[in-house]
Amino acid sequence: MPDCKIKNRKTSNYVAIVCLTSILSLPRSFLYIKLSLLLILLFFKVFEARSITKFKTSYQILLFYLVVALLGLTWGLIGLHYGNPVEAILDNLRLYVLWSMCFIVLFALLDKDAGLRDLHASIITSAYMIFAINIVGVVDHVAQTGILSFDLRKELDLFVGFHEGYIQITSHNIGSLFFIAAYLYVYLVSNTSRPKKTQFGVYAALILCLITAALSGRRALWIVLLLVPVVDYIMSILCAVTNQTKSGKMLGLYILLMLVLMYLLLISSFSQNEIMEHVGNAFSNEDERSIQFGYLLASFLEYPILGSGFGGYAGYTRSLDSPWLYELTYLQILFNFGIVGVLLIVIVFLIYFYMVVVNLRDRSVGRGYRAALFIGCVSLLIGAYSNPYLGSFDFLFVVGMIPYVAQFNNRTRST
Repeated sequence: MPDCKIKNRKTSNYVAIVCLTSILSLPRSFLYIKLSLLLILLFFKVFEARSITKFKTSYQILLFYLVVALLGLTWGLIGLHYGNPVEAILDNLRLYVLWSMCFIVLFALLDKDAGLRDLHASIITSAYMIFAINIVGVVDHVAQTGILSFDLRKELDLFVGFHEGYIQITSHNIGSLFFIAAYLYVYLVSNTSRPKKTQFGVYAALILCLITAALSGRRALWIVLLLVPVVDYIMSILCAVTNQTKSGKMLGLYILLMLVLMYLLLISSFSQNEIMEHVGNAFSNEDERSIQFGYLLASFLEYPILGSGFGGYAGYTRSLDSPWLYELTYLQILFNFGIVGVLLIVIVFLIYFYMVVVNLRDRSVGRGYRAALFIGCVSLLIGAYSNPYLGSFDFLFVVGMIPYVAQFNNRTRST
């Protein structure tokens, strides 16, 4: 399959690529457009299949989202029992229940031979779009051209700040780079035998992702992207891939590329001491996330068994609009779900991680795509530790790569 060209696709495949690209490149923005695209995709799929009954979702996907929905309903009731804000409870029910139903439909539409190809094409397209959006945003901010209106910037959260020692871009779609950059890296490692000319578009997409990441000023993103080769190596051991020669070369190339990009960025504007101070501040006691840690941990100890339920307040206000939300995703989950809820969540994810590892041991065609999707998802989950990415439709779609990849096995034809 060519990496940059799309051939022999039905109309629904093009719609799928547009829909998936909008999710990855415009996260937390234009939600109604994405839901409209999902309905359009459903229409075309049904029209081509002549019947809605032909669409079936795998038990792995169905069971995953039914469990998620059940967890959401249960801890929504717990939050209601404690008298937590109804608005917070409804917001979380939307995340855990309504979006779960949407994802069952979406993955049912992708559960075809073309699903991996559509995802691959949309990821590459999104890499280019994210780079273009943020570069235009930076240029517009510096030159004051007025290309982007304030309303559009607000929708995209595309604001640029020049601080002492670093640039910061707040755009929502920077978060997608956790997934996209990791996917592209693993895909290239897994497909080094392909002719270089067919891989040019993927290499270019990865380089643009790294440039955008370097410019973003996101400390968590820098750290996680440096860890991607390590995660890939660990997965290769778990999946019994013994030949690491090409992976090792790619790992060295990847790290060298990241270091060169960041070095060029730093010497052009800032001193290395200032940028290292910026990175170090992430672990200081004065950092917002460090402050939240103590409050969330203390509040968890007040409700250790079943947690506070959705909408619990930890005694520290980070957002005036939503005082029940915090950046430390997993500590917030511990606070909201308690020991019982967290154990259930961990058990579910461990079961699906095991299914993914077993299925990735299969050497069938398309294994590289599936491994890349899974490690891209793991990369986002690592980054979500200090960022509230799991609170939106778009990033929860990336989490859906776990049950999506888990459904493939020796009896499943893969593209």
